[in-house]
Amino acid sequence: MLKVAVITLVLIDTVFAQIASSSFFPNMKSLNPGVSHLREQGFLSANYAVTNVEKTHDVTLSSLDSPIKTELSLNKTTFFRAGKGRGPTIELLFDKESAEKKEDIKSSSLGDRTVETEAESSYYGGILDLGFIGVQVAQADYSYDYIFRVGSIPNLTARDLIWARDYSLLKIGTAFKFKGITLGAFSFVQKSDGSLDYTFYDPTTGNKGSTENYLFNTETKGYGFGIGYSNPALHLELSLEKTNSQSLSKPSDFPVDLSQDPQASRISTVAEVKLKWFTIGMRVRKIEGNFYDLEDIITANLLYNEMSASDSRTDTTFNFSFGSQKGLSFSAFYSSSEVNTNEESDIFANDELYAASTKTTAYGLSMSYVY
Repeated sequence: MLKVAVITLVLIDTVFAQIASSSFFPNMKSLNPGVSHLREQGFLSANYAVTNVEKTHDVTLSSLDSPIKTELSLNKTTFFRAGKGRGPTIELLFDKESAEKKEDIKSSSLGDRTVETEAESSYYGGILDLGFIGVQVAQADYSYDYIFRVGSIPNLTARDLIWARDYSLLKIGTAFKFKGITLGAFSFVQKSDGSLDYTFYDPTTGNKGSTENYLFNTETKGYGFGIGYSNPALHLELSLEKTNSQSLSKPSDFPVDLSQDPQASRISTVAEVKLKWFTIGMRVRKIEGNFYDLEDIITANLLYNEMSASDSRTDTTFNFSFGSQKGLSFSAFYSSSEVNTNEESDIFANDELYAASTKTTAYGLSMSYVY
């Protein structure tokens, strides 16, 4: 049966994250790989989404006439497949993203300049849940070109930074349900190998100089756990995800400030109600530091990379659907959010914190089949 669902979100992404139990909405992925066997329905989907971000960073330097304005445009294509539970269950996810970012700098003394960044990422991963334990394996790659120009000859400041980074993720988890009470927990290890090609320019002539290559790698370990209650009409969940060990290896002469990610966490609450022809859900998440899912690499690196362990943001998501729980469906979403933080400037590295306001809007379409 054909149905139409309209989803209104106050968030950048479009899926709930389940840790203790499966969602009433079959399009929701499992953050805990041990939850997949609790799914009540199988699911296939194709999604396309566009996210636009406007950021104002009030960098109070005498050489600047106004705050730095940043615009980010992100395009995201996702294919998701989840099997029906009650036995060994498989989930597969492929995600492709591209983004363009522009930072406008207004300066009467240096001249108006724009910093441009182009980024691409891809993610592919899968979950195998055997019922008593689930395993997730994923790979992702991320690359971006950072082109910076300020001033003019003979006082030119210019550099090109070409970044490339390959990620791997291993996550192991379990979840079970007993008399309506659901419990789930997992641990993960995320590694990355990266490179930076740094090109220098002569400030007096503008001629391209040498290009140096630098290698680095990181490792992040963490865990998550959740508790909830579920019956045929109601689903409640409270969960915590946290990084507890991080390491960074880089050469001593690395040309830019590349530091170890701060400790990060994410607390989520989920409430869903299912009636005969109508299902509604709500999720509230508090994110401290730059905690992110691997398929959201671009957003984490281009938008929230400067957030410290003390910075936090809150996301609120609403989701609802009408009609049959099975068959072909179409859905759409619109989202908006605003975050106020104090951040360092990645253009003028001086260890000072400046007020920043980030406004995000997003919209997208989805076609799915539930069985």
